[in-house]
Amino acid sequence: MPVAHQHYLDYDSDTLVEKAQAIGPNTTRTIQVMLSMGKVEKQAHRSCVGLLRLAEKYSPQRLEAACDKALTFTSRPSLKVVKGILSASLDKSAHLQTQTHTTVSEKGNTDSSDKQLSDGAFTRGATYYGRK
Repeated sequence: MPVAHQHYLDYDSDTLVEKAQAIGPNTTRTIQVMLSMGKVEKQAHRSCVGLLRLAEKYSPQRLEAACDKALTFTSRPSLKVVKGILSASLDKSAHLQTQTHTTVSEKGNTDSSDKQLSDGAFTRGATYYGRK
């Protein structure tokens, strides 16, 4: 095996989980799921290393947000899903939506139409269509 490829042999599951814990709980959960998806644990190491390297390309905060978003989509996220979220900057929109939602709830505004708009629901609602 070429020397440049041998660094994958140094990784074990515990090391990958420790590195993910340094980033955050959603990244840790994603790594744990990825490790459990393979029939052989070593098969998932390359994907896990790729996921952790995304923190270098983007940032640990963005990787954590992207893993959070991926875990809301599916219970079995993959490197491809997280990479797609980061490349499309969907992790930033999730962060903005959480800030908007907490700002609305902090104001104590209980108007359901404002809440529906901030959650991305339909504008008209059920009452417009004659339902109660």
